[in-house]
Amino acid sequence: MDHMKQSTLRRLRTTGIVAALALGVGCAPMMTSVRQHPDFASTKRTVRVIAVLPLDVEHYLINFNTSNERDVDKEIEIRAQLSENIKVELEKRGYAVKTDLTAQVSGADGQFSAEYEKLATAYAQASKELYARKSVPVSDSAKFNVSVGSTPGAFVAADGADALFVARYSGFEKSGARVMRDALIGAFIGLGASRATRSSSSSGGKSAPQPLPPRVWASSESAQYGRAIEVALIDGASGEVLWANTYGVTPEDAGAMLAKAMAAFPAADARPKAAEDMTPSVPPGP
Repeated sequence: MDHMKQSTLRRLRTTGIVAALALGVGCAPMMTSVRQHPDFASTKRTVRVIAVLPLDVEHYLINFNTSNERDVDKEIEIRAQLSENIKVELEKRGYAVKTDLTAQVSGADGQFSAEYEKLATAYAQASKELYARKSVPVSDSAKFNVSVGSTPGAFVAADGADALFVARYSGFEKSGARVMRDALIGAFIGLGASRATRSSSSSGGKSAPQPLPPRVWASSESAQYGRAIEVALIDGASGEVLWANTYGVTPEDAGAMLAKAMAAFPAADARPKAAEDMTPSVPPGP
């Protein structure tokens, strides 16, 4: 009888431990990379017309024992794909889309080029604040109040838009020789070795290649490629970042990456206008 009681107690203790663990896992907060301004999340800030800023695209070829180089042809291909897909993604959510800012920034007259550089620098800083942590609990994702300042006003006034859309892509691919080099080094000294150790052991004391490009979350130093995309919506009147998200690293092309980064982007028709929002946040220019 005592043996049966002890056996029963052991089973109950085991069941209790398993239940406690399951409850602990179930209570873990759901995480997200989405960032939202409180007013945008609560539909207090209405956006109907979005102007797309020139896309910030950088793609590198990681060479064997030389400096990394920008792959200009690949950047042109990615930029063209993203430009088309951004317009499609926004329009299917019910937004009116303006795409002429790229020409105004990069045209022969250089209109808005200085303002664009200021805005790009300001957003890069804002991004650091938004993504000081890669992921946050969903309950905290609509608590971000980050601004790029007053620079957006000039763009939306000229284009008759409510907000600006930002897209930043960064990626790399390794040359065939570099892939072979990394594979051989990995076989000899293991995947856990540092880049510096691997470089010196394979290059005979020559200078090591430059580090991987910024903004790419490489899952492994031995990865053959790395790609990341960041998208954001900036209020034209206040300069506040209304919504942002990131996605990477992935074998998918830029279009598929964009679709996943924008999967949670709210539709315009799901955000009913309040009476005070019947006019654009910034009046159209002449």
